[in-house]
This record gives sequence, structure tokens and C-alpha cells, in this order.
Amino acid sequence: LEQVGSYVRDRYIDQLQYLAEHYDPTNTKLYYHSTNMARTIQSADCVLHQLYPMEKRVDEAKIPLHVDVDLTYLNPGRMERRFCERLKRKAHNDYKQILSEINPDS
Repeated sequence: LEQVGSYVRDRYIDQLQYLAEHYDPTNTKLYYHSTNMARTIQSADCVLHQLYPMEKRVDEAKIPLHVDVDLTYLNPGRMERRFCERLKRKAHNDYKQILSEINPDS
């Protein structure tokens, strides 16, 4: 992902000059968004640290990360119950089986 950040910097800052060379929180077009999953937050941070390393930030400014807390579609646990009836039934049956193995008298 560090290579991705370097590529994005080269493309959008060096070549296209769409983003400023130095990150200034008072004057920026950058909007940085992630789902509410640790892996996606870490990935976004990794890309961002190559896009704007600390020496390219005005006063070493922090760049805000906008995390979508309610809509994390890439979490399979949430998707199975919302979108796929077959997975929903399988998860329910698996859950019942696990409970019966834990407490066979119920």
C-alpha cells in the first residue's frame, strides 16, 4: 500500500497538480474516508502517509479520517444477515448447533 500512496502522490500532486504539494488543513481538497474496519483504516493510513508524509504537512498537521460507522458493507457478518437468505439460514442453524453442543440439555 505504500506503493499505492507513492503512485497517488506522483499522479495527483506531481503530474496533475490536483492536490497541493504540502498538506494544509486550512486549504485542502483532500477528503479521506474509510469503513469502520481496522484493516481498512490501517490501509487508508498507510496510503495517506505516502501521499503526505509528515515533512509535507504544514506544521505536521493531522489529516482527519472520516469513518463510516453505520455502513460497513465489507463486513461478512453484517452482510450475511442483511442480503442472503441462504447464508442467513445457515448461520442460524450453525449458531443453534454450537449452542446445543455447549449446553446439550437445552
